[in-house]
Amino acid sequence: AAAEPEPPPSAEPPGGPEAVLAEGVAEPAVDLEASSDAAPTEVVANLEVEPEAEAPDAEAPDAEAPDAEAPDAGVAEAGAAVVFEDEPTPVPEEAFDAPRHREEPSVDALEAGALATEDAAERAVAWLAVAEARRDRLLDPDGAVPAFEAVLADAEPGTSVWVEALEALEDLHAVRSNWDALLALYDRRREAHLASPGEVELLKASILRAAGRRDEAIVEARAALPHEERALDLLVDLLVDAERRDEAAAALLVGADDLDPERAAQRRWRAADLLADAHPDRAAHLMGAAHADLSDPLLAADWLEAARRTGEPRPLVAALRAQLEHLGAGTADAVRRSNILVEAAALAAGPLQTPHEARALLEESLSAWPDNLEALGHLRDVLEGLGDAPALARVLERQIQGSLPGAHRGTVALQLARLRLEALEDAAGAQAFAQMACADLATSPQR
Repeated sequence: AAAEPEPPPSAEPPGGPEAVLAEGVAEPAVDLEASSDAAPTEVVANLEVEPEAEAPDAEAPDAEAPDAEAPDAGVAEAGAAVVFEDEPTPVPEEAFDAPRHREEPSVDALEAGALATEDAAERAVAWLAVAEARRDRLLDPDGAVPAFEAVLADAEPGTSVWVEALEALEDLHAVRSNWDALLALYDRRREAHLASPGEVELLKASILRAAGRRDEAIVEARAALPHEERALDLLVDLLVDAERRDEAAAALLVGADDLDPERAAQRRWRAADLLADAHPDRAAHLMGAAHADLSDPLLAADWLEAARRTGEPRPLVAALRAQLEHLGAGTADAVRRSNILVEAAALAAGPLQTPHEARALLEESLSAWPDNLEALGHLRDVLEGLGDAPALARVLERQIQGSLPGAHRGTVALQLARLRLEALEDAAGAQAFAQMACADLATSPQR
């Protein structure tokens, strides 16, 4: 039989349509030029597969999209190496085996260590650690006191460990007002030569004052006085508190003459202030001496007040004159100056019986304030007593010039007329003032 003709070559690729479908999913793009020589069935198959391929999902992760810009292997390895070099140095495994917090020994262990220590200096250091642990860690200051005292017993006085324990005990006793214990510690300071002469006595005086033991404080303050100038203020305050002002003033005056003038004056002023109530005469004397070396308006005012209390004219005149040093040149101060001088002149003309001094004071008063009629009246009286007719005539004329027509001016004019006629032998001048007197006195209802 004749051989059957072979069928034409199949246009399907090996594997059948399934293979074509699978190939279309992997490569959705169709190259028409490459398929122009292909069998029609193959082209159709490719065209049918293309619409069934879905576009890549825009929301899909980057890992599913084609990695068109992926670096080559060499670049990736280099980048990995850089990242590795930036990482911190690994911690050795043995470090994790060490304890994270160091535990401090217990106070009982510290005490046991102190008791077991034979060397005194080392034992003092151990007891200091015990004391600080009780005070700071256990908040047991009372329990720390015996340990601090053990430090003082074992350590060499004056060493840093000894001083640290001493200061800690001073603080603890001061806070608890354990005055006797604190005073004993101050004595130990002095024995260890940790304080200058007088410093311990001054500290003890202050503590005794705080404890209300004033008499003991006075004793310690007196002991400190030769070495500590600060002790004087404390001693004076203690004596004043004890109502012993005379002793306080005496303490201030001791050695005052050896000081510079200003400091000496300050001492005398303060002493005088303490004596002002009981001994005003002595206070006035001290303030006068102080004012000679210290020009202070407050001191001058205190001096005047003390001088008035004495009732003695001479100290009062001196104190009044001292006020003038602190007045200015203004009108108000000029009036004050004039009035002060009038007061001083009255003392000179009266109790002191020194008319020439009174005249000088009144003339100075009128120089400061010419319109002071009181000063003119006193000066007229003083000049009459002195018998100085020409000066008296000038004062009477000033009184007439400062007076209004009336009985007062008429009386003064009549006196001046007689003075000019009898003492000055000035008949014409006497007649003129006599006429003025007649006119003024004629209009006065008293005449």
